[in-house]
Amino acid sequence: LDVPPADLTEWKNVVSRIATRSKTCTIALVGKYVKLHDAYLSVMESLYHAGFENDSQVEIRWVESEDLTDQAACKEAFADVDGIIVPGGFGDRGIEGMILAAQFAREKNIPYLGICLGMQIAVIEFARHAAGWADADSAEFSSTTAAPLSGARSSGVSVLPIAYHFIPVPPMRFFLSPIVAEYEKSTTPRQNFFPQRGIL
Repeated sequence: LDVPPADLTEWKNVVSRIATRSKTCTIALVGKYVKLHDAYLSVMESLYHAGFENDSQVEIRWVESEDLTDQAACKEAFADVDGIIVPGGFGDRGIEGMILAAQFAREKNIPYLGICLGMQIAVIEFARHAAGWADADSAEFSSTTAAPLSGARSSGVSVLPIAYHFIPVPPMRFFLSPIVAEYEKSTTPRQNFFPQRGIL
């Protein structure tokens, strides 16, 4: 084929940035599938590429959420980290450890990023330890909680009194599913989060 020479200028710039990084950043990734790193491949690659753009080599500290049984365990697991990420996941295994991680991050002023499930975890943690709703939980994990922060209708439409979270209802067409924000008549401050029903 008669083609012009490839313009590799941009690619060479990327390679140069990767080779000349001068900083190191340690991010704790808290999850329930950390023994299989490929389960979080998209998160890993996102962190690495963020490092490329910010002159930083990102080191991931893998933290099994079930090993976080108290704040002492969190202190050991998160020693010297620059940030904490709790990515997505399903089911109630390891959830309490993730909540402890979110609490540690908030109370110690460590940057925290919750992705999907991780954001729901942050809402539950804040509701329990800052808003004083000791029984706060997701209807996804507990059917008996007095303070459900998110749930799903049998129709497959996610209902979020507070938390922005997609409930896994097959098929998982996340961006095609209507998200309903609403509150029930209540004497608690929860009703102030969404003054009226609406579609997000």
